[in-house]
Amino acid sequence: TVEYASLSLPNKPSIAVLPFDNLGSDPEQAYFADGISEDLITDLSKLSGVFVVARNSSWTYKGKPTKVQKVAAELGVRYVLEGSVRRQVDQVRINAQLIDAISGHHLWADRYDGPLSDVFALQDKVIGQIVAALAVELTGEERARVAQAETKDPRAYDALLQGWEHLRKATEQDTKDAIALFEKAVALDPDYSRAYASLAAAHWRIAVASWSSANIGMQRAFESMIANLAKAKERPNSHAFALSAEVLARQGRSTEALAEIKRALDLGPNNPDHHISKAKILNVIGRAAEAEQEARWAMRLDPQYPPEYLRVLALSLFNQQRYGEAIEGLESVVRLQSDVAEDF
Repeated sequence: TVEYASLSLPNKPSIAVLPFDNLGSDPEQAYFADGISEDLITDLSKLSGVFVVARNSSWTYKGKPTKVQKVAAELGVRYVLEGSVRRQVDQVRINAQLIDAISGHHLWADRYDGPLSDVFALQDKVIGQIVAALAVELTGEERARVAQAETKDPRAYDALLQGWEHLRKATEQDTKDAIALFEKAVALDPDYSRAYASLAAAHWRIAVASWSSANIGMQRAFESMIANLAKAKERPNSHAFALSAEVLARQGRSTEALAEIKRALDLGPNNPDHHISKAKILNVIGRAAEAEQEARWAMRLDPQYPPEYLRVLALSLFNQQRYGEAIEGLESVVRLQSDVAEDF
């Protein structure tokens, strides 16, 4: 088995993007700085030539004084990106610096200013600097993917970021608030694939939730999820295919689910949740050894992984009749006092 406890460096440039500080005068704008940071992680995650630590692990350092060398050692990366965002009305300033944690040297530091309407161009400049500094070779498909702006309407992007601020809180009211904001985003840009995928994810949560008021509208939520997922897949993104895989897996359509999660991983190879989804499906269809490797890789991409990852790994070990190792994993889940969802 592959041991990840020591977190040796991957055989490709490895990077952690820390949450950017919000330097705006309005603390309510923190969601915007978070969104910029998350999107940089997402964009880097689309590149096969880079190893990118997941948002979940990077966010454990949010609001804390950090030493770059300590962060790099704990997350098993060589490079750390940190910075800040200042938004004043419709103007945006992004400060970013890329640090080599081994030498302690700054590879570059720069400031990017522009109107909110140019926010994607500003992000592209940051990504371009990282790619150049790390000498990463992009495929033609990756180059096109990074260059493609997800929406031409900055107001739609702003609504989407606000929506995700609510959706991550996972309460019933926050999910409803998120839906309203995602609906605003698609009203502003009817071709906004990511907003449709986000709407589908929010409706899917309601469809499978045990909330008392949600139960009344489960069928309607499921129908809304299907409709929004279809719209999202018109301009494919990894989250749309990952959600599609989860829905198909719940319906017992494992072969189709595996094909969908493979498409999600083609578009987002560094997303640990996609690898865990693939591991779950592989466990169902009797390919436990492959499931184990997917689960271990997810745990490497997200060193501060949630307890669910351990449970999926333990199941893959159990399915290989490695009962002692499986029991150790499950005992770790219990120690973490995890209230983990059932397999889909």
